[in-house]
Amino acid sequence: MNAITINNNNNNRFSLNDSNNYICNLTNTIGDIVNKYNTLLMEYLNFIVDNINEKNSAYSKFIIERGIETITHVFTMLLYYSRNVDMAYYHGQRSFYFYVEFIGQISEDQHTFLNLSSRDAAMFVYKKTIFELSADYRKNLTEPSKDTIEKLDTLNVNINIFKNIIFFTLQEMKITEKNAIIGNLVKHMESMCNKLLKYKFTIQEYNTIENFVSLMSKNVSITKYYELVDQFIQKYSKIKPESANKISDARISEKFTDPLCESKLEESSEKFIKWILA
Repeated sequence: MNAITINNNNNNRFSLNDSNNYICNLTNTIGDIVNKYNTLLMEYLNFIVDNINEKNSAYSKFIIERGIETITHVFTMLLYYSRNVDMAYYHGQRSFYFYVEFIGQISEDQHTFLNLSSRDAAMFVYKKTIFELSADYRKNLTEPSKDTIEKLDTLNVNINIFKNIIFFTLQEMKITEKNAIIGNLVKHMESMCNKLLKYKFTIQEYNTIENFVSLMSKNVSITKYYELVDQFIQKYSKIKPESANKISDARISEKFTDPLCESKLEESSEKFIKWILA
């Protein structure tokens, strides 16, 4: 297994049993928090494609997706309870190392037990991370401030956007090209994360972007899909607030069920997004 560098000197600094590592409210900016999560995801993707050698495409994709769900759960749970983004990130790194290590022990002839095995892997990770949360601190957990709640809500909708894009990529990916595809995905995700934070969207606007990304599951290439998502974010960011309120999720959903949608998709990404937002 290829190694990952986790600084063991942080064991005490990020100990889940030490109440001194827990903070009352999130003091980091939402940009710092989202970037930390995105970095964690990209590290995981690079790590797992280097360490799984499965020839079964469906098996590999399922394992990667289940890992994303597991790591996300660890990161968000620890962030909620500790409000310490560095600690959540540190244990997020540990979680994907534990996950890949566990999965690596499952041989190919055990694919019939895939679902059970991946759940076992997730449980193994949780025992090493979130189950070690300070019991005393959980009992006396203070209610998060309004600012902290807003940051957590913004993180969650960004997580949903990221996962939609990653899962689309995985479904369209040929396993023989996984290293190149994941490498390209990582570059795209870094760029898209920067754009999402640059335009300072509201929660409602983030939800609209999430709705578009989840609906954009048509039969298009990965490259075309990335172009469409980028175009939507850029075009949507330039819409004035009074006009943005008119672009409801229901309205976007109607466009995707419109008989013209397939033919519009054959046009340039810019024209398609212009039609979606019209």
